[in-house]
Amino acid sequence: MAKTNFGLMACHECGAEVVIKQNERGTLNYTCQICDYAPYAKVEDQHHRRWKERMRPMSEKIDKTDAQQGARTDLKQAVDTKPPAKNDESAPISAPVPAPQQPQKPQQKTNIWGLPE
Repeated sequence: MAKTNFGLMACHECGAEVVIKQNERGTLNYTCQICDYAPYAKVEDQHHRRWKERMRPMSEKIDKTDAQQGARTDLKQAVDTKPPAKNDESAPISAPVPAPQQPQKPQQKTNIWGLPE
């Protein structure tokens, strides 16, 4: 059975753009490259109608190189942005305070079943 590219839609699991394919019987399906989610919608099913409403035509497909470059610059900006450094030299640096010790109960002798002797 040959499949044809039918449209574009966001993945239901991760939101990535996926290509919807249609087989000879009219069943729509896709496989997400990111999360490996692979749903399908048969012709008579209500999901088939919903998918068609949410779908965009293939002509609106974004060029992968442009999308990858945009993602790379966004990632680079996120990595380059650092929180402002604190220049508060007046406050001394102190070691963390240890938690208070709980008083320990004396151990009671038990038998092999864990019951007191």
